[in-house]
Amino acid sequence: YQRRVHGIQSALSPAVMAEVEELKPDRRFFPVTRPFNVGMRLPPWMLEGDHPHKPPELILSEEEEFSSLAPEETAALEVLSERLASADLTEYQRSHCTRMLLVRFLRARNLDLDKAEAMLMKNLRWREETHPETTKCSACDRDPAAHCMAMVGWDKTWRPIIYACFRWASDRTNVDQNMEHCTELLEYVTKAMIPGVSRWVNIVDFDGFAFKDCGPKMGIRANALFSDNYPETVGGMYLIDPPTIFWAAWKVLEGVLDKNTRSKINFVYTSKEPNMRQVFAEIMEPHMAEWLVELIEENRGKARKSPTSPGTPKSPVSPLEGK
Repeated sequence: YQRRVHGIQSALSPAVMAEVEELKPDRRFFPVTRPFNVGMRLPPWMLEGDHPHKPPELILSEEEEFSSLAPEETAALEVLSERLASADLTEYQRSHCTRMLLVRFLRARNLDLDKAEAMLMKNLRWREETHPETTKCSACDRDPAAHCMAMVGWDKTWRPIIYACFRWASDRTNVDQNMEHCTELLEYVTKAMIPGVSRWVNIVDFDGFAFKDCGPKMGIRANALFSDNYPETVGGMYLIDPPTIFWAAWKVLEGVLDKNTRSKINFVYTSKEPNMRQVFAEIMEPHMAEWLVELIEENRGKARKSPTSPGTPKSPVSPLEGK
C-alpha cells in the first residue's frame, strides 16, 4: 500500500493511475486526472475514502453558521439579498449567491453595502465570462513539472492546507498560466471545504526561489485573484525560508496588501526561529505536521541529489514502473 501511495510523487503513467484507482480515492479530495509533479505526493488521508484522518461530513450547518452572525452582519445581509433579488442576473450567477458567500463579500468590505455589492457584481460577471469551475491548467496538462501546488490535507480546525514549492515548478514566470493553475486549485479547494469551514491555509516553500521569481507582477495578480474572487478565504499563509532576494519584491507586494491580509502572512524557517516544526505543530494535528515536514525535507534532499537546475525538474520515471 505504501509503495503504491508514495509512487504518486512521480509522474503517473496510465498503468500507475490504474493502481491508484484500486485504492478507490475520495474524488472530493483527489480529483487527479493528470500526472503529478515530482515535487509533490499525497498522503493516504487524501486518497482513501474511509481514512481515519478524513474530516467529518459537517462542522456547522448553514443555519448554524447563519445564527452565529453578528446582528449588524445579519442586517447587512438582508439588505444585500433584497438588492440581488431585483438585479439582472442569470440563473448561473444566482446559483452562486448563497447566504454565506454574500457574508464573505460583506466582510471583505467591512459591511459597506455599496462596495460589497459592486465587488460581488464584478465577481459574478467574471464567473459568467470565465466559468472558473471548468478551468483546467493547460500548462500542467502539457508538462506535469510546470507547477507544484496542491491541496495536501487539513489543519486542526479542518481548513484545507495548500502546499507549493518553487524549486519543483518549471513554469514560474508565465503569469497567465500560473493564474490558471491557481483558479483550478482554488475552485477545487473551495468545493472541498466541508460545511462550517470557509477558509484555507497556504504553505509556500521558497526553496529554489531565484532572481526570475522576484518580479512583483505574479504576487500582485495572485492577490487580486484571491481578494476579488475568493474574499475572506485566506486563513493563514506561511512562507518557508524566504531568501534575501525575496525582500525587494516583498516591499512592493506588501504595499498592495490590505491590513487584514498582511496580518495572516507568517515567515517561518527550517533551521531558525520561528521554526516550521513548532509552527506546524500549533496549527496541525501531529500526523499532518510530521508528514508535511517530511515532504519539505524530502524535496530539499531530492534537490541536492538532482543534476538539474532549480525550477527545471527532470521528468521522472515512476517507482511503480516495471513492478
